[in-house]
Amino acid sequence: MTDIQELANLLHDSSPELELTLDCPDEAGAPCWLDVSSHDRFVTVEWKPALGFGVSLVGTETDPRAGLFEGPDEVLQDVHSAKDRILALLGLEGLWLRRKAAGF
Repeated sequence: MTDIQELANLLHDSSPELELTLDCPDEAGAPCWLDVSSHDRFVTVEWKPALGFGVSLVGTETDPRAGLFEGPDEVLQDVHSAKDRILALLGLEGLWLRRKAAGF
C-alpha cells in the first residue's frame, strides 16, 4: 500500500461521508492525485513519493482552472500530518475524536 492509499483509508476511517477520488497511474514512482470533498469544501492532494503530500484548498465558487499549475498551498511530509491538515481545511478537525468518544 502506498502512502496516498493509506491517506485515503485514514480519511475514510475518520469521516466516512467524505467523497474521495484517487487517481494513480500504473507507472511506479509517478505522482498520484487524491480529491477530497465534504459539503461545499474541496481539497486536492498531489502525492510524490520523494516529496510528500502537496495539499491545496480549492475554491468552488471560482474558475475551476484558477490555481492550476501554481503548485500546492502547502507540502506535508507524513501521512498523519496530511490527514489532520485535510480534515482541518474541510472543517472536520476533531470529528474522529468526537465520534470515537460517542462510540461510533
